[in-house]
Amino acid sequence: MSRIDIGEIQTFLYQLRAANESGRKTIQSIKTAMTKYVGDNSLKGKAVDASKNYYQMTYFPLCDAIIEAMDESEERLGQYIQDFHAEVDSSPDAKIDADGLYELGKMIDRIESKKEALAQRMNSGTEGQMQNYRSQLAIAYKQENILEKYLSFEQSHANFFDHLIDLVQAVQQTIRELQSNIQFNSQTGTYDLSKLNHATVSHMQQALNKARGIKEDIIKELQDYTVLAVVYLDSNGKEQVMWLLERDGLGVENAELKAYLEKNGKYLNPEDYSIITNEDLNKKINKAWRDGVYYLNGNKYDGLTGGVLSTSAYVEAGKGYIDKSGLADVVLGLGLSTAAIRNATVIKSKSSQLDYVTNTGRLDGTLYSSKDLVLLENYLKKRGIELKIGDKYLPANKGGAFNAETGTIILKDNPTRYEVLHEVSHYIQYKNIGKGAYKNLPRAGKTFDTKQFNAPEQFVYDMLSNNTRRWKSFTEAERMHANWYINNFGGIR
Repeated sequence: MSRIDIGEIQTFLYQLRAANESGRKTIQSIKTAMTKYVGDNSLKGKAVDASKNYYQMTYFPLCDAIIEAMDESEERLGQYIQDFHAEVDSSPDAKIDADGLYELGKMIDRIESKKEALAQRMNSGTEGQMQNYRSQLAIAYKQENILEKYLSFEQSHANFFDHLIDLVQAVQQTIRELQSNIQFNSQTGTYDLSKLNHATVSHMQQALNKARGIKEDIIKELQDYTVLAVVYLDSNGKEQVMWLLERDGLGVENAELKAYLEKNGKYLNPEDYSIITNEDLNKKINKAWRDGVYYLNGNKYDGLTGGVLSTSAYVEAGKGYIDKSGLADVVLGLGLSTAAIRNATVIKSKSSQLDYVTNTGRLDGTLYSSKDLVLLENYLKKRGIELKIGDKYLPANKGGAFNAETGTIILKDNPTRYEVLHEVSHYIQYKNIGKGAYKNLPRAGKTFDTKQFNAPEQFVYDMLSNNTRRWKSFTEAERMHANWYINNFGGIR
């Protein structure tokens, strides 16, 4: 149990920013002098060239690392305050004593007992007292709710301040080290950093890594894979990155490493990952599908399924989400390194007129139970929608369909939850706007038509992805398929 005064933390952030600003001025003065020295062409000779190179390779990165650590400390503390307001209490001066939760619980019990006793002898004269009990309980339950939220918040932010204080102290120690142990040479216009204690700098870097949650053992494990960062714009035009692991040219599923990359991938050395875009990813998927292999998890599909996937491998190139000229800005906006961009290209494509979903190959998804299918059938029947289940009702390369003309949902044998929700989402849009409006929604004019917007598929993608709990309930391969499908069969504008 612990206490928190969010006002004190906000004051700490203000003081931290002030201290860091002073440190930034010190660093900037050093960088300015070094930049002037390195750019002075009047100083010549092998010794001078070696000195300039040493400055560029050693001390410029050192200055940048210190500033990066200061920025990180401010950002992390600012995010902590934002998280508290979002998850616990939005009050700017909130004060919480979690030790009082037990006493608060007992107080609630006492008020409840009094309220129940009063209810037994309720009359017109006791209504005022009953209202008083109700008010007391409302306030107490609100306080209890805030305390419980704080306890959950505290658990999710365990060791936050230990790591933050360590980082702040390490930065301040490094600044003091620079101020005390470097000397300016007025004749050469350079700094003498020979007395700098590099152990202090090393500790600061370790503190920064710890605050960020960087794990050296995982970084070492990642060396066994090709790490790819797929950059794209989502349906709201927001920059996003999707991390993939690849081995022998095919995707590999590793939940632990993927989770680490989602949190800390942007801190990787740019030499340890490559940035690609949708076109690059689609080329990989389509190339693998020609051999009956689903690229994103490396699974091999024999017989008919593999053949079907092979026939779906062609994607007509169209306008990309991100123009090549703007890719660097997107990459920087995501906190990635432009040094990891290696011949990245982009793509966007659309679908056929029919509201089909391609054969997903199951993608390790959860099968929809027979009981739930019966319930779904009854639910739809009451609303005038027919449910047909069976591969015989579908073309060979389709995993499901919705027929607006006849009001029919068609699912393959033993459908997965992902496949069912895709087609049910079509029905939801159909129900919301009516048959006529649904039939008139814009669709691609032909298979893989990239020149038109496919409104039904966009609605389905939004239904699946905008609900966080629903989206996370799908397997990684299913989420990858959803992203690939909307990119290739139309939707996101």
